[in-house]
Amino acid sequence: MLERVELDLGEECKRQDALAQWLTPEPDPREGINGFGSVNPSSPKNTEHIYIKDFSR
Repeated sequence: MLERVELDLGEECKRQDALAQWLTPEPDPREGINGFGSVNPSSPKNTEHIYIKDFSR
C-alpha cells in the first residue's frame, strides 16, 4: 500500500511539473511580448492552478 502511494506521488509530481510548465509560471517576461501583459495583476492563473490540483485528485 505504501509503495502504491509513493508511486502515485511520483506520478503526481511529474504531472504537476508538466502542468506548471504548461501554465507558464507567473511573473513571466514573455507575457508582455505575447500580449498577456494587459491581464490584470490578479489574473485567474493562480486560482486556476489550485482548482486543477483539487480537481485531479
